[in-house]
Amino acid sequence: MPALLNNFFDKFIFTNGLKYKHNNFFLLNIPFLIVPREILSSISAQKNPELHRVIYSSVKEGVRDKLAKQFNLDFGLKGEKSLHLLEQFFTASGWGLVENVDVDLEKKQAIVSVKNSPIAAELRGKVDWEVDHFLRGILAGIFSQ
Repeated sequence: MPALLNNFFDKFIFTNGLKYKHNNFFLLNIPFLIVPREILSSISAQKNPELHRVIYSSVKEGVRDKLAKQFNLDFGLKGEKSLHLLEQFFTASGWGLVENVDVDLEKKQAIVSVKNSPIAAELRGKVDWEVDHFLRGILAGIFSQ
């Protein structure tokens, strides 16, 4: 049978873990949304270092303090298994291919590669600063949890 969405989300479709109710998407109990990349890339295209620091810090804090803990509760995973699930979730959600290069869970440090980032692709050659502040914050939140 061909994939309906992608291998990650198909598992949840077949087990009724991916739902659309009350005009919102839920992966188990975790609400999420589908957003056109232009919404995020237009924010990242602003030449405003303070805005980029706020985005990074806010996203990192939200992922670390809420999302990672919610994933751990709903999926019952800790450590590397939880980390792998979160990476799969963001890859499957269209943030690009997230791959670990070097991970040290004890030190809460990691080198991570992201291929085919939609925000970076949209802004390539248009700006001369780093643009993936949302994804940087997501990854920092995951690894600091």
